Amino acid sequence: GIGVDVADYMLEACQENFAEIPKLKYCTPDQISEKISPQSCDLIFCTETLEHIGNPAKVLDLIRPYCQPGARMIISVPIEIGPSLILKQMGRYLANLKGDYGYEPYEFKELISAAIFWDTNSFPSSHSLQQEYTGHKGFDYRKIDRLIGEKVTIEKKIFSPFPWFGNLLNSTVIWVCRVDK
Repeated sequence: GIGVDVADYMLEACQENFAEIPKLKYCTPDQISEKISPQSCDLIFCTETLEHIGNPAKVLDLIRPYCQPGARMIISVPIEIGPSLILKQMGRYLANLKGDYGYEPYEFKELISAAIFWDTNSFPSSHSLQQEYTGHKGFDYRKIDRLIGEKVTIEKKIFSPFPWFGNLLNSTVIWVCRVDK
């Protein structure tokens, strides 16, 4: 397998943490063509990544040529909108009591907008400002849902960890997709 990341420090951490897996290699996006042959992958995992990329369509377009016809993609992103956001922000507040947890803070008005009105466009964030690399604040998984539906066939959408609550009280959404050529 091949692990891909834009950050060298993440690639180094992966090499260290997964050193016992000899066939696992790592590279940056610009090195993919050196490591993977076109249409050679039957399974792609893209987990907790697309929310950090300013142009997720570009990432999906980069990945697709390496997929065999009928390949599967497992994609996951966090739910950072709706009631789930309130629970996450409470957890982040508690985590910050032990030191800087590293998440962008919300103003009260922004939190109400995103958590109650499902609106992440009414306040500034790395997403609304269309930055190259983005954080969790202002991320709306529903935009990724539409994008994935345009690029591949969504076979299944799973809300985790409590599927029966849908997007209301879950932290993550996972798509199982098929790549048709």
